[in-house]
Order: sequence, then structure tokens, then C-alpha cells
Amino acid sequence: MKNADRLWEVVDARRDAYVALADRVFDTPEIAYTERRSVAAHIEQLEAEGARRCRCQPRRGRVSVRTWFHGHSLATSVR
Repeated sequence: MKNADRLWEVVDARRDAYVALADRVFDTPEIAYTERRSVAAHIEQLEAEGARRCRCQPRRGRVSVRTWFHGHSLATSVR
């Protein structure tokens, strides 16, 4: 099985949750690096899937914006 096949299996299994997330983000208009509620919705979804939020900062002089986040997931199974 190719990695892409596995990826699509995971996405398909979580389709309803991802569609709901997309709807939440779409229904929360925010502009110009002020997407705090949208970012919070993404973080909530990732944490519900077992990811943990990293408190590290952007590397190599990237602009630090409040909506930046970095997450780690060790999960390989579909929940």
C-alpha cells in the first residue's frame, strides 16, 4: 500500500469531522493573521485526534504570528 492510499483511508474515515471543521472555519470569518477562532478550531480537532501542541517557536527567522502553531502526532491508527 502506498502512503497516499493510507492517507486517504484516514481522511475518508474522518470525513464527517473534517467537513464539520471546514464549516466551523468558513462560518467564522477572520482576516489578515487574526484567525484566532479558526486556529483554535483546528487545534481542538488535532487534539481530539491525539496530537499534542508544541510550544516551540518558528525557526530560522520566520515571522512569529499569534495564529502559528505546530503539532505532533504519534498516532498511526484511525480512530
